[in-house]
Amino acid sequence: MTAPARLREGRWWWDAVALARPTLLIPLWTMHVLGAAHAGHGAVGWAPSRRLLLLSLAHTLLVASAYVLNQLTDVDTDAANDKLFLLAGGLVSRRLVVCEIVALAVVAPVLLAVGGTLDRQTVAVFAASAALGGVYSAPPLRLKARPGADLLANAIGYGGLAFAVGWLSVAPLSASVLWPSATYALCVGATFMFTTIPDIAGDRDAGARTSGVALGAPAAAWCGVALLALAAASAIAQRQWHAIPAATVALPLYVRSAARITREGSDPSLPRATQLVILALTAAAAFAAPPYIGVVAVVIAWARWYYRVSFGIRYP
Repeated sequence: MTAPARLREGRWWWDAVALARPTLLIPLWTMHVLGAAHAGHGAVGWAPSRRLLLLSLAHTLLVASAYVLNQLTDVDTDAANDKLFLLAGGLVSRRLVVCEIVALAVVAPVLLAVGGTLDRQTVAVFAASAALGGVYSAPPLRLKARPGADLLANAIGYGGLAFAVGWLSVAPLSASVLWPSATYALCVGATFMFTTIPDIAGDRDAGARTSGVALGAPAAAWCGVALLALAAASAIAQRQWHAIPAATVALPLYVRSAARITREGSDPSLPRATQLVILALTAAAAFAAPPYIGVVAVVIAWARWYYRVSFGIRYP
């Protein structure tokens, strides 16, 4: 996919923002807010704390660097799957990409230091997040191309570490963070399994053995159903009111989608089933922190403007 030169000329900074995949950062922020809400045993409120904003911003920069690194190391499979075409389609220079990765990864800890939040637990969580982001995409481990490991990396990264960042903004980490974060890790895992299904053919052709490739579409779909069912059971058992709607409302759609894939080989409604979990968790985070809905609206509006002006397409 290409764009008219007159539209793209002089807009390299918007390309740099798009490379960080702002819409994919929304689930990250959702976990930050929910982690803070669980640690505080209530709503975050209309005025999030300075510490939550600082930790969330620093973690956003760190994860964004991992997103860009992922695109740099995954050019072939992205091209095969016809997605993330800024780098895969040769529309941005690799020098810009490398500079962005380094800048984001360096600024994140500097921001923590300047903000006075370099305590031991915060450093440990951010170091683990940085390490996971690196080994997920880069060889030799390249977890994203290892069945099972890709699932665990996503579940731990979002359901565990991102949740812990929000928790740390309110209280120190303790064993009490494990059970609530496990529910969200299961939600993330279920969503991840469904997102691997549309990419199975392209990943297989590119030699990437993801969980979707290893299991095949029907088994991957039913694995997602099982994970979401466990998430629903965990949320109900713990009375996690933020998570119950996301898991229980989406579960019937997951089952229907898995049944169609098993019976017909595909399901056009699969993306909607996947998005429902994310949407419900985002709504729960917005309920806990009402200003968050404004942040989400701005990011989506920007993404639609950027892709419409630059490529003439509607996204997301």
